[in-house]
Amino acid sequence: MQLVPEGYPRGRPRKYDEKTVREILRMLSSGKGPREISSSLGIPLRTVYYLIERAREVEEWPSELRR
Repeated sequence: MQLVPEGYPRGRPRKYDEKTVREILRMLSSGKGPREISSSLGIPLRTVYYLIERAREVEEWPSELRR
């Protein structure tokens, strides 16, 4: 059995990084819809919706776009 060294990230790595999430939020704030964002970035539509919701939950959402 091999142990994971301390400080080494555990679990599955994220497929979409914070740069991608910020790009989605930027496009959304500029007036593009989730479907348009999905097609231009090549990300599944459901994933775009998921990342938008996740950004709202962790307060990365720009104040003018919050519900």
